[in-house]
Amino acid sequence: MRSLTKSFGVPGLRLGFGVTNARLAGILNLARIPWSIGSLASAAAEYLLGCEEHLERSRRVIKEELAWLESALQGLGLQPLPSRVNFILVNIEPSGLASDVLAKRTMAQGVLVRDCQSFGLGKSYIRVAVRSRSENERLIAALERSLLCRD
Repeated sequence: MRSLTKSFGVPGLRLGFGVTNARLAGILNLARIPWSIGSLASAAAEYLLGCEEHLERSRRVIKEELAWLESALQGLGLQPLPSRVNFILVNIEPSGLASDVLAKRTMAQGVLVRDCQSFGLGKSYIRVAVRSRSENERLIAALERSLLCRD
């Protein structure tokens, strides 16, 4: 399964696709609603899937920024889990802060991190997106300020 939503920055379209064998496709089609996407989303998907240059450029940027961001998070004393996608799950337990507290502190600075309690991971994990260098630097600065702030 693949999502076009994040790869192409089109969250309003909520596009994705799956590739499987005929037997499993038949089973999945039994649960699929008819007309699961509209004609505009279908046209957008067809266009986007033809943009190989954009995908290759995105993959290079994500790979570079992922490495930079993992290192920067470790520099803050946090424990990013290995990732190969444009999100990183981060163990924040060493910080002594709960994920909801850290998420509120960064949000107050205009930076959103995902509190992962809804994933069943307790208050020890956040998820961050791998973005452009300037956005990643902004994230690290907000996390650093949030970690230093002791209420």
